Amino acid sequence: MSPSSPSRAGGVSVAIIPAGGDSVDQRAGDEHRLGDTIAWVHPVTGQILVERSDRTRTAGETLMHWLFPLHSGTAFGTAGMVAMSATGAMPMLFVLTGLWVWLRKRRGQRIGRERRAARAAAAVTAAER
Repeated sequence: MSPSSPSRAGGVSVAIIPAGGDSVDQRAGDEHRLGDTIAWVHPVTGQILVERSDRTRTAGETLMHWLFPLHSGTAFGTAGMVAMSATGAMPMLFVLTGLWVWLRKRRGQRIGRERRAARAAAAVTAAER
């Protein structure tokens, strides 16, 4: 195993840090790359040097921890991901429907000009008789 490669032990990802120390950063079932619990463990003694978890987070860290899952839609499972995908597709839908309405309006204006020109030509022809 290379010095920086992660190893799996009991559903926990342990990255061996070449400068000394191990970083435990994921539990089984975690959905995003930061994981729910992060702990730095001394490589020789096994003592936990720093832990970041639900127990040690401040309110601001808890909010920041939720931002990625809320942004990506993974916080609400499949329904959240579908909602985020639909939200992402909306601008393209707005562009396409706006273009469609603009083209129809432009076509209507052209038809109106042609009809007015035809009426004016018919009036001139009728006046010449």
